[in-house]
Amino acid sequence: MSESIELSLETMPHSLTMEQAVIGGLLTGDGWEDVSGLLTEQDFYSPRHAVMFRAIAAMSAIGLPIDPLHMLDWLISNQLDSLAGGEEYLGDLIKNTPATTHNLRSYATRVRDLSVRRRLAVIGEEIRAMAADGARELPDLLSESDALVSGLLAGRVGSGIRMTGGVQLMRDVFNDAIRASDNPGISGITTGLSELDEKSDGLQKGNSIVVAAPPSMGKTAFAMSLVLAALPHVKHPIVVFSMEMPALDIGRRMVANVSRTSYTSIKRGFVFSENGGADGSRMTQRMSVLQTENLIICDESGLTPAMMRAVLRGIAKRHGGISMACVDYIQLMDANKALPNNRNQELTAISRDIKRMAMDFNMPFIAISQLTKDVEKAKRRPTNGDLRESGAIAQDADMILMVHRQEKYEANPGHEHVGKAEIIITKNRNGECGTVHCGYDGATFRFYELGPESW
Repeated sequence: MSESIELSLETMPHSLTMEQAVIGGLLTGDGWEDVSGLLTEQDFYSPRHAVMFRAIAAMSAIGLPIDPLHMLDWLISNQLDSLAGGEEYLGDLIKNTPATTHNLRSYATRVRDLSVRRRLAVIGEEIRAMAADGARELPDLLSESDALVSGLLAGRVGSGIRMTGGVQLMRDVFNDAIRASDNPGISGITTGLSELDEKSDGLQKGNSIVVAAPPSMGKTAFAMSLVLAALPHVKHPIVVFSMEMPALDIGRRMVANVSRTSYTSIKRGFVFSENGGADGSRMTQRMSVLQTENLIICDESGLTPAMMRAVLRGIAKRHGGISMACVDYIQLMDANKALPNNRNQELTAISRDIKRMAMDFNMPFIAISQLTKDVEKAKRRPTNGDLRESGAIAQDADMILMVHRQEKYEANPGHEHVGKAEIIITKNRNGECGTVHCGYDGATFRFYELGPESW
């Protein structure tokens, strides 16, 4: 840490009174469950209070009663009593503790908030130092700066790390089961295909879902079908990062899908020509489902995970959350330039960041991925080993959906596979794998249900 940062720490935000209230409240009341998930010893400005909090955490872990006498004994046994201020300071702290501990969580929250402010000040010094380094490229500087702040906001620095005790966890499981009983069915967001919903239990919050296929097989169309199926059922926005095609093209595809109108007719204006008739009317009526603030398309190219996180954070702040995100496609994303010039390592970092964003924003994150050329050459069904450039994509994903259309490899126009597709679940952490059969209409980029007799 630089000297300027060390000097600034002396006047950084803190409240010794609040810290004393937290330690004293823990020693005189029963509030460890409420506080343990909010604070770590690094959140305390005073080294004395940090040592005391360490002692309380250790006592709780080994089942000792949390009270002044047991803590003093623990401190002496571990030769930390002098660092904690000794028996005299402990006595003064207890004496000055508020009579009631009902506000203990509020005190702890204030201590945590002040800790975050101090860390933010340190990050500010680090960013200032980086900005003064003329050798750093501006895109790298912005990405690294955002990553520093994002890490703090995401709770990966000290006090903000999410922890849930067993008592609270079981309460959450029970309450969630009660809520689910009001509307029995899949627990995740529907995919629009009943067989896929049955196997996957829907698209789950916190999950990274990879949609993969060779070029022109329909992976983008299928991912957009998932977005469209989810759109009527979500409370917060669905964000689509499209780095391969502009937002207008994505919009045309979506309108073609929901209105059952040819993409070509929409793009060329035939729907509103003299012969368009019913197509134009149907398109106008059905595209209203897409006129919602819950659909956001970002068609900026060359996005890094840090830039995506910044976009998602801003949207979540404005709208109260995010229901789902989708990126088209992983291999077009840029990595942090500070990484070694190794594309496999870059894709590994990107894949891990996507999983983290799914967790941090508590949403399904659909990531479209290319496959190696071996699949096309062999004209076969894909496997996880065909994911292009990085094995981490398969490793980090909670679910992998491979899009396969045998008709792409058939020379005979009248073959049995015309208009049919397979969604092959090659990985599913929380459900079964297998193949889902469905129909595909290339004119409207639509995947749809097929009866068993149709396959």
